[in-house]
Amino acid sequence: ARSGKSEYTPVFLSWLDFPEYRRPIGITVEHFEQTLMTDEKKLISNHRLTLEQINWRRWAIENNCNGNPDLFRQEYPITDTEAFLTSGRGRFDRNLLLGIKTQDPIRGFLEPEFGLNNIIKKITFHPSPDGWWRIWKRPEEGRSYCLGSDFAVGVEIEGAPQHDKHDYSSADILDVHTGEQVAQFHGQPEPDVCGQQLAYAHHWYNNAFIVPEANEMGGARTALNEMKHLGVLENLIYHRVDGEDQRTEKLGWMTTLLTRPALINTLDKAIREKSVIINCRETVNELLTFVISPKGKYEAQVGSKDDRVFSLGLA
Repeated sequence: ARSGKSEYTPVFLSWLDFPEYRRPIGITVEHFEQTLMTDEKKLISNHRLTLEQINWRRWAIENNCNGNPDLFRQEYPITDTEAFLTSGRGRFDRNLLLGIKTQDPIRGFLEPEFGLNNIIKKITFHPSPDGWWRIWKRPEEGRSYCLGSDFAVGVEIEGAPQHDKHDYSSADILDVHTGEQVAQFHGQPEPDVCGQQLAYAHHWYNNAFIVPEANEMGGARTALNEMKHLGVLENLIYHRVDGEDQRTEKLGWMTTLLTRPALINTLDKAIREKSVIINCRETVNELLTFVISPKGKYEAQVGSKDDRVFSLGLA
């Protein structure tokens, strides 16, 4: 592996690519079309399935998957995103997630231009295939944005491939007016570099409000200090209140056993109500593999990651 990436090129083959996965309908086209269910009509519309493929799918669900459509999607994925389906209890609605049409971003880096007194005068986006930033929509004048960030703590992910064992720092930027995901930061730079990039994004996206995860284990404190050093005002950063007696305000969201379910439940509601528009394919994949463990904990299934889940939830 080089630069943390595998030398292998991933290849996905859908069951639609195999001609044997077809079954004669046995009746007239008109009569068969009258039996189509809503989900089957969506498959025909979105993936151009033939009626013979729909008929084989019906047969396979009944005979190979014990009548369970979710098991069919797990065993016979139609897209690479569907291949991420987990056999555990998914926390988020899989059907909703699989119906999301993601968009290809432009990747790159943000670079500042400084003026007098080291004040940021201008932010420039430089496209690069190796960039930490994924941009779907550039900032627009007059619009408000919110940035949620989850900082890496350097832990190894159980079951993750050897070339990609550690967690990532992740940040998502949403358009406050529409809930649309307009940009995402994802990488493993040092905490101070991460803080710099988020500060640049804050300035570029019209002084976006920032909701940073601030657990002590990660580089949150270093990143936050870097943000303030680069002109991010404290009144534009989320504050929490610690302690019942002194009511001390501290910067950043603290993820605990109490706040974690609230964060995930709020994100789930936003997805169900379509008040958040997800453009990132990798975010959808992480949501698909985010499960409820046998002990009732919300977490990524073994071998998967959830950095993007939490940065989106924080945003």
